[in-house]
Amino acid sequence: MFKRIAILIIIVALLPCKVYSTVATGWERHDISAQYRPMYLYVKDIDRDGDLDVVSATNQHPALFYSEVAWFRNNLNQNPPWEKFIIDSSTGVDPINNAAGVVIADFDGDGYEDVAVATGRVTKSEGAVYWYKAPPDPTGVWQRFIIEEGTFDSYFKIDTMDANNDGFKDLVVGGRQLAIIFLNPGKPTLLGAVWQKVSLPQGTGSSIYLDDLNNDGRLDIVNTLLHGNVSWIDMLYQDGQFVFNRTMIDSNRDAAFDVNCLDINGDSQKDVLVSIFMERYIYWYENPTNSVNPWIQHLVSNTYAAADIYTGDINRDNKTDFLASGLWDKKIAWFEYRWENGEALWTEHLIDDNINEPADNSLNDVDGDGDLDVVVCGQKEDQMIWYENKLILTTTTTVLPTTTVSLTTTTTVPPTLVTLEEFNAVSGNHVVTLLWQTASEINNAGFNLYRSEVQNGTYKKINAAIIPAQGISTQGGYYKFIDNKTQNRKTYYYKLEDIDLNGMSTMHGPVSATPRLLYEFVK
Repeated sequence: MFKRIAILIIIVALLPCKVYSTVATGWERHDISAQYRPMYLYVKDIDRDGDLDVVSATNQHPALFYSEVAWFRNNLNQNPPWEKFIIDSSTGVDPINNAAGVVIADFDGDGYEDVAVATGRVTKSEGAVYWYKAPPDPTGVWQRFIIEEGTFDSYFKIDTMDANNDGFKDLVVGGRQLAIIFLNPGKPTLLGAVWQKVSLPQGTGSSIYLDDLNNDGRLDIVNTLLHGNVSWIDMLYQDGQFVFNRTMIDSNRDAAFDVNCLDINGDSQKDVLVSIFMERYIYWYENPTNSVNPWIQHLVSNTYAAADIYTGDINRDNKTDFLASGLWDKKIAWFEYRWENGEALWTEHLIDDNINEPADNSLNDVDGDGDLDVVVCGQKEDQMIWYENKLILTTTTTVLPTTTVSLTTTTTVPPTLVTLEEFNAVSGNHVVTLLWQTASEINNAGFNLYRSEVQNGTYKKINAAIIPAQGISTQGGYYKFIDNKTQNRKTYYYKLEDIDLNGMSTMHGPVSATPRLLYEFVK
């Protein structure tokens, strides 16, 4: 009898056991769509409907891997909530291989959001950069253009900026051998159009982040070289030439992986956050007040093996937090800090403790409810995933004391560093929907909206609390606010105020809208 029980125990122990993930309180997991080995992503409104969509690229290191590039349409108010559309198939006639970073921007100036992808293998110096021209209907066929192929380098992270101030979106690409700028020729669809290749200084590497580190109003390049260093580059384009001034943050930082920026000590200077490849360390580097002084390294965590990191105000306390994909720990978490006695004390908050190899991530207001949700590539989940932010606020949001503003109020000088692309008021039945989009945001705390019934009259604030910023220096945000305290057949005027982290503000507008009953029947 005892022998039978012992055998039974052994058999049960050997049976396969499914481990279920624990999603933390305050978060709800939603699968966007199945995709085999998604690794890199970017979030932006592809179809210009006011909702944030997701682009992803697939890869699996270290072997040769034919990659898929796809975008996922956000239909959260419909069924199905997400739709997948292929930009470049992994099973086509000429698939790209080992896709790495991906970015969305209008590269040819036609008003549609295009996509660029860098490629590279970790075991072989061979890479490429492509851009895909978006059709007027982005559910249609995308056209692939070669920027560079067959280079002796493996490219990884990619981002976009106007490096030479000509009004066109250029590309900044991190590589195993060297980081590169590719200058947009202006008409990149023309036969024979060449993206000029500009090398960054020797010793730059594969991960990049764009931000203004010296408060001169220009984007700088923050860079890590795996098994090398962490540095930032002040870039000036003058008389057709680039001048690079490189500052070493850490000249001997082995396994420096992803990099991001945030102001941790409240001195209005961006500090630098770095994850360490396959090690349980995350560091932040303090930006010195005097540029001749060294950067000071501080420990964030020695228990979390982070890969990709992303910053944003996750719990809406007007402080910047960061998100970390624990690729090797199979979990995803976010970190917040409090400043005590001259140092940052960090707290790790779990989001999901059993997501199989989470890769690239992003913080965006996916569902339009005013807080930052999490989008992540579930690499070995074979799923694109988003986590809905349902955190309960435990702190009071700071609101500026002035609730009315006259049209003749002088704009605060200097203006905040928010590049506003659009600000529109859309009429409905007893409702006005306010939509705005930014191209970039530097040190932006958020927005306020003001309404008046007379264009040259007094404007009253209509949002109860500041609308938190979603954009960063390299990627803007998309915002929607519904004003349902309106009457039909009456014209309303609206102004938008952006506020930086120091309380300085800039006013935009006005725009106007007239709600009418007929809009109920033309939806």
